Amino acid sequence: MSAEVAADEAARKLFLQLKPSCVEVLRSCSAESLGRLDEALRRLPPRIPPPLMEYVLFPLRTWLRRLGGSDRVLLEHLLCSLSLLLSRAAPGQLSLSWDVFQELFAFLSMLLDGQMSQAAGLGAPSEERTLQALRCLKSLFLSATESSVSQLYQNVPAVGHCVSVLLAALGSCEGREVRSTALGGLLALSGLAEEDITLFTGVGGDIEDTADGLRSLAGRVGRERLREGRGEVLASFLPGVTTTTTKLLTSQPNLGQGILNLGLLVWTRYVSLSLSGVTHEETGDVDYVKRAAELVEGVRAEPQATPTGPAPSNTSRRDLRVERSRNWMRETDRKLALLAGKMGGVLVTVGGGWRGRRGVVLWAHCLLGNCHRTLVSVAPVLLEVLLTLSHDGYSLVSRPALLSLELFSAQHSREEGGELVSVLQERLYSLSSSLPRLMRQHDDTRKVSVMQLLAGYLKLLGPHAVTLTLSPPHLSHLTQALVQTLELETTPPHLTELQSLDSVGDNVVIVEGQSSGPRGNKKEVPQDSEDWWTISLHFKHFRHRRVEELVRDCCHLLGFFGSLRPLLDHLLERYYVATGDGGGRGSELLVVIGYVLMGAGGRGCVRGRDRPSHAGSREDLCGVVGEVVDLVTGEGWKRGGGGGGAGSSVLHQCLQLQVVAVCVHLLGGAVSGRLEGLVYQLLSMRGSPHPQVSLQALSTLSCLTSTTGARSLSRLISENADYLVNSVCLGLRSHTHSHESLQVLQAVMDHGSEEVLPLMRDSIDELLLSLDLQLAGNEGVWSVLRSLAAALHRWSPETVKKEGVETRGGGCHDDRRGCEDEDFSGYFKSLRRRREEEEVDDEGEGGTVDEGMVCVV
Repeated sequence: MSAEVAADEAARKLFLQLKPSCVEVLRSCSAESLGRLDEALRRLPPRIPPPLMEYVLFPLRTWLRRLGGSDRVLLEHLLCSLSLLLSRAAPGQLSLSWDVFQELFAFLSMLLDGQMSQAAGLGAPSEERTLQALRCLKSLFLSATESSVSQLYQNVPAVGHCVSVLLAALGSCEGREVRSTALGGLLALSGLAEEDITLFTGVGGDIEDTADGLRSLAGRVGRERLREGRGEVLASFLPGVTTTTTKLLTSQPNLGQGILNLGLLVWTRYVSLSLSGVTHEETGDVDYVKRAAELVEGVRAEPQATPTGPAPSNTSRRDLRVERSRNWMRETDRKLALLAGKMGGVLVTVGGGWRGRRGVVLWAHCLLGNCHRTLVSVAPVLLEVLLTLSHDGYSLVSRPALLSLELFSAQHSREEGGELVSVLQERLYSLSSSLPRLMRQHDDTRKVSVMQLLAGYLKLLGPHAVTLTLSPPHLSHLTQALVQTLELETTPPHLTELQSLDSVGDNVVIVEGQSSGPRGNKKEVPQDSEDWWTISLHFKHFRHRRVEELVRDCCHLLGFFGSLRPLLDHLLERYYVATGDGGGRGSELLVVIGYVLMGAGGRGCVRGRDRPSHAGSREDLCGVVGEVVDLVTGEGWKRGGGGGGAGSSVLHQCLQLQVVAVCVHLLGGAVSGRLEGLVYQLLSMRGSPHPQVSLQALSTLSCLTSTTGARSLSRLISENADYLVNSVCLGLRSHTHSHESLQVLQAVMDHGSEEVLPLMRDSIDELLLSLDLQLAGNEGVWSVLRSLAAALHRWSPETVKKEGVETRGGGCHDDRRGCEDEDFSGYFKSLRRRREEEEVDDEGEGGTVDEGMVCVV
């Protein structure tokens, strides 16, 4: 009882504060009296009791009826006081009688209608008067009780007229405050609370950055407060609302973040109320015969006028409402898809800074959350928006986009996964068709956006991407798009750039991390890199590194989620054809194969993901990777990349070596079955005259050394010395493979240890025999002998000096070009003369290193 007494006492004090001003306004309405009333209202608490609201409202209503068009300035003052009064009412607590509510609603709607305003003698509405009328109308909707709003929605023409004047004010006035107030009036008319508006526009905090927050936001935006829903009524005005807001948001890039977010919220709110909870299957086509019969019966049964007035006819009002039939839903979905596509394409790139892009994310999320079963054609457009913005540089934009995609994917995996997969595959197929053209025609910003979309589709498909690799047309289409996008630049200024290993000593020691430079006479080669890829490439159609990263992500996702065997079979078949006729894109195919294999190994963007259930066993993976190694290092080992000259050939060989390095990483211990052949082939590439190829071969050899567990490259050579020596000897006797054998022998001299020296005896004899037969024209032989002399000096410099080799600058260095040709020529000529004069027993005892060397030579 004491609480009621206290409330009455507080209301009485407020009444005493307002009474003088209200009496003054009722007696004489002027700018001064209205100003004093406004000051009294501002001194009151934020929420005024309803009885006191009606008391203050009485003099204002009285003068609004009396004033007419006699004083337009005073009318604006009256509207300002009315707006201030209505804003002081508690939301949903202004319990006015229906007559008072209807009177205020009709008067404010008339003020906003230019034709009705002029007809009433009020003249054309100015921008200031329009702003005050909009504020009054917005506050009236927010503060009105549920019963008043429900009764208003029974009068569909009145609601339609209100929507029309709000949209007209939105389109005709350019002031930001007028536009934001008009958008707020549309939201208030739809029943959206003020706190929900601030939550969407970002003023209400960061609740949207969590999965629960996003779910809550979508539920608030689509929530219906009335027992008799507004959606059926507002569906009649959906075309006008969506068209007007779309035109407003896309025609003016400098609209402002506040108006942009409010416009997106209006679009979302009206679509959600009109289409949420209804599907194409739940709505049937209209039975027009039955509908006509109902209309005839309604006309016959229409009650006649009574003494108290004409009876309301619900038939005419019901006719203004649209029938949400299956055809209407399908047509609305198609038209909304066009509007959403236009909005998404513009707002993603130029939409009001990061807050505007965040609003676009929430717009797409709320529509997908509330109307995912209805907006069949709009859903792919909204997914494109989310996929593009999920790669945004601001976490406040990318994080809610990623969360929304995860929620949508989880929801459809339970409900309609098959339909979602088919839609995503169709969009992916369409995008891959235009991908090469987009890469050639657009700027880097657009290229990044396109590749973000392609990678996003594959991420969203996840394990369902296996269907792409099992469909030959889709697989051929997608791989062709990726290969054409990755067209390489092979002109001399853009040749391959590798990690610098400088000059290489007698051993290569494998360490973790980056190279720390020389350590005695050894070099440290960086291993266990993040993505197993050490080549830096240049591409014809783009320069932005972000595009390359996204293409790599697409290949990683295909290799991780796709079926690896059909995918690699397709790529290897195309590679075989391309390297066979010399006119294909063999180098680009190698890049794609390498990226796909990295994805199959769980590297790059798929690192840490759970392997899909359809993934094969470790044995299957090793079998597929072994086939890649066989083809790449087989007869196509040194084929060029197709039509690019010497630069293309060098680049192609470097890419072959890079793919072999990736395969070695994937095989792990299983590489031991192919170890001997790989060591021989990689050593032959190490002896290449092209420095890029030679360095890449050394990098691949270091990968092989680390994978097999060998301590160093020299140890790896020693462990496989028997096979290497036998292959070299056979190759030297064959004219076809003699050059390759010389390269292997030279690499063994450069990187081997003294343990392999006794085994090289027959090979050195073959070389000296070739010099006996023809001294000139054996540049390769002299190169091997230079490496041999450098190795002798490295293993035992004192022995070399005893044999009479004098070097310049203190001796031979690790570089095989460190000694002069004439020094070696004179040395080996003197050895040959000495051998002719003395009979040397080839079967003699080995002894020390210098004695063994004399026997070998």
